[in-house]
Amino acid sequence: MARIAILEFNGDWDILGFKVILEVREETGRLVLEKQGYLPPNPKLFQHLQLHWNDKYRSLGSPARIKPQSIIRQGSIHQRIKACKTSADELRSHLKTWLNSDTFRPLDQRLREECQRNEEIRVLIRTSDLTLKKLPLHLWDFFESYSNAELAISPLELEPLAGNQIFRPGSRLKILAILGHQDGINIEADLKLLQSLPQTEVTFLAEPKKHEINDQLWGQAWDIIFFAGHSETEGETGRIYINPQDSIPIEELWYGLKKAVQRGLKLAIFNSCDGLGLAEKLDDLKPGFLIKLLIGTER
Repeated sequence: MARIAILEFNGDWDILGFKVILEVREETGRLVLEKQGYLPPNPKLFQHLQLHWNDKYRSLGSPARIKPQSIIRQGSIHQRIKACKTSADELRSHLKTWLNSDTFRPLDQRLREECQRNEEIRVLIRTSDLTLKKLPLHLWDFFESYSNAELAISPLELEPLAGNQIFRPGSRLKILAILGHQDGINIEADLKLLQSLPQTEVTFLAEPKKHEINDQLWGQAWDIIFFAGHSETEGETGRIYINPQDSIPIEELWYGLKKAVQRGLKLAIFNSCDGLGLAEKLDDLKPGFLIKLLIGTER
C-alpha cells in the first residue's frame, strides 16, 4: 500500500524561516504520523536560487522560443553552460546543507523510519511561497534513499471535487488534445499514448489558432484537456505557445476553462516545460474544482 507524505511549509526566507508540518497517511487517508520541524531563515539560498534561474539558466536561451528573451549574453555558449553547471552544483550544496539543519533533521529521520525503502511514497509539498516551489527539492537526500518516492507541488488549500468531476468506472472519457508549437520537441509518444487509450474519444487540435481552442472549450463538454508543446513562466503567470506565430497567456483561457469545469472537466494536463507559472495562475484564478497536473521544468 502506498504512503502519502505531506510537507506543509509556512514562513519566509529572511526573518521567520519555515515551520514544517509533516503528515504521513496511508492510501486510505488514515493518519499514521504527524510531526513538526523547522527550517531556519536562509536569504543566501533565496538569492542564489534567483540568480541561478534568472541569470545562469535563462542565459542559455532556447531555440524553440517564438520571441527572444531580453537577456544580455556574455561569453560563448560553452562558457555559459559551464557557468550554469557550476551554479547548479552550488545550489545543490546550499539546499542539502539547509535540509540537513538540526531543526529539520529529526523530521527527516522520523519520515524515514515510517517508510519502507521498497514501497511507493507520494511526497506532496504544500506551500504558498513561489520561490520555495522553484527549489530542486528532488535533490533532497530522502529521494536518493527511497527510489520509489515521487515529488509533487501543491497549493496550501485544496478543494474537494464536485460530483460531476469524479471519474466513473466504465464511462467513456472525452479528451481535448491541444498539440501546440512543436519546434525542437517530439510529441509522437504523446500521440501514440492518446490514440491507444481505451474507452476514450479524443479530439486533436494541431498547432491551432486561439479561436479554435476557445470554440472547443465553449462548445463542448470535456473530461480531460491535454496540452503538449512549449510554455513559459512570466513572473507569476504563464503562457502557452500554440503555433509558430501565436502564444496565449493562461488568463485568456480562464473563462473557457471555467465553463469547461462547470460542464465536468476533471483534469488538465500540461506536458510542457517551464510550467510553474501556469500552475500559479490557475491556482490564483480558482477555476472551480479543476485538477492541474503539470509536467515539466522551471526555466
